Amino acid sequence: MAASSLEKVYKEIEVVQNSGCDVHKLIGSEVTHSTMIESLAKSSWIHFASHGHLDTEQPFKSSFELHDSARFTVLDLLKANLPNAELAVLSACHTAAVDQDNIPDEGISLAAGMQFCGFRGVVGTLWAMDDHIGPVLAKEFYKKMIHPENQNKPVDFKDAAKALKAVTKEMRRTEELKALHCWVPLVHIGA
Repeated sequence: MAASSLEKVYKEIEVVQNSGCDVHKLIGSEVTHSTMIESLAKSSWIHFASHGHLDTEQPFKSSFELHDSARFTVLDLLKANLPNAELAVLSACHTAAVDQDNIPDEGISLAAGMQFCGFRGVVGTLWAMDDHIGPVLAKEFYKKMIHPENQNKPVDFKDAAKALKAVTKEMRRTEELKALHCWVPLVHIGA
């Protein structure tokens, strides 16, 4: 999803397309509730580049922003039938965030929703993510996932935690990305 307020999202999309993965992209007006359900059902790996919204009053209404400010909620995810789900990369704000003040023991987040509906590994963010982080996350993450040191090893969603660790290490070595707010919010949950 390319929102006008996310200037770097086109670069992020380009990075994902050039990663070596077989990519089916949805951009702008293509990103609707029905195309999301259809694409999620067919895909084993997904990469969201969008706005994420945390709803502290009704966590099941936490959402990804779609075209024309439509929303794809945690509840929408939970209702979806996703037989191929393996890995979700959520390059959006607040995707792993929960309301610690009101619901400290029962956190429902977009990342948790992805796990509940079948994704075994999820990369998300604990709070707002600067737009310029998306292309770096995609480049370093997929470089590690698609081009592992062992070329004989098949690509496996189980390597996502190691790939995210490589991303954060690279960010910490880069002058403009080593600030805590750039790399600390990135998390992996699941297998």
